Amino acid sequence: MNAIEVSKIIGMLEVNYKNFKVSNDDAALELWFRMLKDLSYKQCDLAVQRIIMENEFPPVIATIRKAVRDSNSQVPASSDAWGEVEQALRTYNMRQDKKAIESLSPITGQVVKSMGWWCLWNSTNQSTDRAHFMKMYKEIADKERQEQLMPPSLKQIETNKSKELTEG
Repeated sequence: MNAIEVSKIIGMLEVNYKNFKVSNDDAALELWFRMLKDLSYKQCDLAVQRIIMENEFPPVIATIRKAVRDSNSQVPASSDAWGEVEQALRTYNMRQDKKAIESLSPITGQVVKSMGWWCLWNSTNQSTDRAHFMKMYKEIADKERQEQLMPPSLKQIETNKSKELTEG
């Protein structure tokens, strides 16, 4: 998104929320631009329209980023992910772990790999397996959703810091 498009987004918010004033403050405008520039205008516009319809109070930048992320999220709900596991358990035998895990969405496959395909396939207590799966899935999915919120520039800084820590 460019600076003009960010100004349009801010203008929509200022029209709807009478006490919301950002356009008169250059530092605030710069911050909003820096934090939203990696998003597409169309996605941001739709997210702000939804926020305006659902909220009485003006959003902060994080609210807008979350609304855009939620509309684009590639992370299945935990119940859908467990459904993938159940389907894989019906489709693949215990020696087809690689094929089974490849058939799953990335986070689901990661959790199944951690839990062990063989253990899941041979389990006699699917309720407990489901509970453990849901807990592990939620943890990894929340982390993935949090990473989706970060602007690319911030992700790069974090990557560089973790490289420095592991190398130094």
